Amino acid sequence: ANETKGRPSVILAKTVKGYGMGSAAEGMNIAHGVKKVDVNQLKAFRDRFDLPISDEEVESYSYYKPDENSPEVQYLKEKRAALGGFVPQRREKFSNKLEIPALSEFESIIAGSGDREISTTMVFVRVLNALLKDKQIGKNIVPIVPDEARTFGMEGMFRQFGIYSSAGQKYIPQDKDQVAF
Repeated sequence: ANETKGRPSVILAKTVKGYGMGSAAEGMNIAHGVKKVDVNQLKAFRDRFDLPISDEEVESYSYYKPDENSPEVQYLKEKRAALGGFVPQRREKFSNKLEIPALSEFESIIAGSGDREISTTMVFVRVLNALLKDKQIGKNIVPIVPDEARTFGMEGMFRQFGIYSSAGQKYIPQDKDQVAF
């Protein structure tokens, strides 16, 4: 599509919300907010993706770590090596010095939500909002959210920070009267 010049391109991508989650949330609008998966749903996930995990490991909610020589681990190691290793490091050639916000900027997030459950997505959005508003680091952050911004509760960011598109906004949202964009 990027190579097509002078005429429209259409990319059709069929996706399934919550792909792989089976009866826990696959194809459901609640997929992003699911916090717990029962043992039978976890076993179905294991079976669907042919993961070498025993029933006992599933029932104890053990973590699964592929073998060191597995293609997955080798792929991860190659990518980490290309990035300079497993431990993050500052490289003069690639890194600008950033002034990190004080931890106090995140007090309301760190304090938790009391008895109310809160999704990791909501916490992420709050942290991202705080970082974007920070005068030092905010200008270095460009949120790129393909199609889930509204689902994640990020629509409040549209007016404040804009929506990234390499070609600029080329459409008017159908619900423009309902959302501040």
